[in-house]
Amino acid sequence: PLLRDIFVPLAAGAQISIPAANQLTDSTALLNWFAQEKITCTHLTPAMCRVLTASEQDTRLPTLRLAGFGGDRLNGDVIQALRAVAPDVAAVNFSGTTETPQVMAVYPVPAHAVVDTGAALSGAVPIGRGIEGVQLLVLDEKFNLCAPGCVGQIAIRTPYLTEGYISGEDSGRYVVNPHHRDVNDRLYLTGDRGRFSLDGLVEFLGRMDQQVKI
Repeated sequence: PLLRDIFVPLAAGAQISIPAANQLTDSTALLNWFAQEKITCTHLTPAMCRVLTASEQDTRLPTLRLAGFGGDRLNGDVIQALRAVAPDVAAVNFSGTTETPQVMAVYPVPAHAVVDTGAALSGAVPIGRGIEGVQLLVLDEKFNLCAPGCVGQIAIRTPYLTEGYISGEDSGRYVVNPHHRDVNDRLYLTGDRGRFSLDGLVEFLGRMDQQVKI
């Protein structure tokens, strides 16, 4: 996140604006801050977007043109609430892990009220497909690909995978691709539950363990 959210904007000639800590928990203060700073691009968790859009104050964000989401399951009602205050915003759902690192999958949320899978926008928004050179996989307990609609563990096949943890313990997260004999062909098991849609998009359904997101 440090590289993506700080160095990339600066390298592109953009200005970074950071709200005060007390504004992050006050819906009206955060909304006014976005308006006063004329924010054009933002990176939000779904929970933070709920804070931003919860204010009863009739303030609009006409300058906000791009909102990237990550860090948790994104539901369509979050997008609808954001579009109510920022009608020109383009929303993109991102997915990635610290171990991969950075964004490994991207899903631009359609501008109309129904996502590509045909599900109502009030439902879960997919995390999409892997970026170039990256595969998002949904695997069963035997590392076979799950059929569309069947729930399994999301795994990432990427050339950008880190070597491992400093401690040397990986908790079984890093595995050699069992369908190939190349030891350099590795998968990262995310611990996230997911499923394929009929058109090949991946939907994030939550954690397989009790990991807490803060």
